Amino acid sequence: MAKQIKFEFEGNSYTLEYNRKAIVEMEKSGVNLQDAEANPISTYEALIKYAFYKNHRLLVENNPDKIFEIWAELPHKEKLLEALMEMLSESVSFLASEPDEKNAVEWTLI
Repeated sequence: MAKQIKFEFEGNSYTLEYNRKAIVEMEKSGVNLQDAEANPISTYEALIKYAFYKNHRLLVENNPDKIFEIWAELPHKEKLLEALMEMLSESVSFLASEPDEKNAVEWTLI
């Protein structure tokens, strides 16, 4: 199971995690994690924003300022960013992983 970050803010429960759709949307927005050193603010903002995408898509689409209002109140930001990077990396690795042999679908190039 993918890792999650859970917390409450102003009486609402939030679960941050990444899935394929969140990663695709992040890439479509122009974020390239290889550029994190050169563009740390935009990269970190995307990490934060798209961590909300899977479970709180309407917030991402309709009220992204609320995401950064929440972010401002979360402590231990450096550790939180590290956790988000780890979660994203694991999600990308999962998408490229091989299935169990018993569940693998055979395919042929013709």
